[in-house]
Amino acid sequence: MKRIILIVMITTGLMVTQKSKAQSTESNNNNQKTEIKMDAKTQKRKRLIEDGVVSGYKLIEKSVVTGYKAIENGVVVGYKAIEDKFVDNYLKKDDETTDEAKERLKGQQP
Repeated sequence: MKRIILIVMITTGLMVTQKSKAQSTESNNNNQKTEIKMDAKTQKRKRLIEDGVVSGYKLIEKSVVTGYKAIENGVVVGYKAIEDKFVDNYLKKDDETTDEAKERLKGQQP
């Protein structure tokens, strides 16, 4: 037994034809086929929607990457400032600069 269902969606201009077969004794699955036919206007709308979604995702990606880089730079600058203060206050000898003390300490590491 075959049933053919034709649905016309007026608001989007899509015509969907769905064909389904009754369950046979040989197979436990229903075989369904869906065909979508679009006119040129609908295809253009679809492309515009796709382009809008892609550009939206690109904007989100750009803002996330920019935000991440700003946070990363802030953390690195903050760490270096803390490191410099620590070396300056606790590890530096009287006549050394902070950079010289860092180089001396790097040479002492095993």
